[in-house]
Amino acid sequence: MPVKLPIVKRKPVRLQGNMLIMVALSIFMLMLVVALGMSIQYCFFSNKNLQFSSDQFTVGLATNLNCNDRIGQMNNIVVSSRELIFNSKNTDDNINQNAPQLALLANNFLTESIQGADLVERARSQQITLIIGDVRNAIKQTTLIGNTGPPILPWAKSSEPEITNVRLGSIEQVESNVQGPYGNSGLLSLDTEYGYIDPISHLYFGNCILRLPGITDRQFSVASLPAPVNLIVAPVKLTSATVFHEIASIFVNGSQKINTCSQLPSAVQVDIQMPIANRVLFEIKDKVKVGSTAATNGALSLAL
Repeated sequence: MPVKLPIVKRKPVRLQGNMLIMVALSIFMLMLVVALGMSIQYCFFSNKNLQFSSDQFTVGLATNLNCNDRIGQMNNIVVSSRELIFNSKNTDDNINQNAPQLALLANNFLTESIQGADLVERARSQQITLIIGDVRNAIKQTTLIGNTGPPILPWAKSSEPEITNVRLGSIEQVESNVQGPYGNSGLLSLDTEYGYIDPISHLYFGNCILRLPGITDRQFSVASLPAPVNLIVAPVKLTSATVFHEIASIFVNGSQKINTCSQLPSAVQVDIQMPIANRVLFEIKDKVKVGSTAATNGALSLAL
């Protein structure tokens, strides 16, 4: 006879507890993903907002560099004083050869022209000191904008932005605003031979040290500054950091540096950083770093 096995009644498996755990884990993971996404967005927002603040600050500094066309006017005065010495020297040489009775008068003219150039050089050095002082005062008085606008995340915060580096300089391949001496054939030939003048634009090269034969103890510095084109003055503008040529660093790693430069600066570069902290799962501290480079406005037209 076949053996009848006893029928075993299985109890239903209760999965309610497991489902609650899975739902809780899913909600936790979802909240974690959302928090991470908002943290990343917060970092992007911090970077964008700090970059905007950096650009505004740098443009303000660049605008003040050539305030009232002080760089453009100084370039013109330096070149004019040099031309005066060149003409006085030629006159002195001619007088000594052809009219020696007037040699004392010619020599006095030459001496006065050299003294005038020395006065111009002192004024140029004072302008450099004044520009550096203006930049340093602006750094002290500025209030950089941190994170404003959207609500601060409870697990993320940022500190006040701080300026780390400020450099003064010029923009590469930008000439000076001064035309070559096309009414003075002797000086024009000399400067063309020495390579001081761009044969295409007929402007003196920027950041150029001009010298004169026979006046070995004097040099004349011409700063880089855009010349007006059809009476249109080049505006202040942001530019790429790759075309910036540094002349002096006046703020390094958050501290003022005692420094000067040999040329009048026509561009400025600023580095700014802002500490930021994120506490999703564990605390992460980092710094948002941005940089801006701006060129000052060009020289005014002599016809204005």
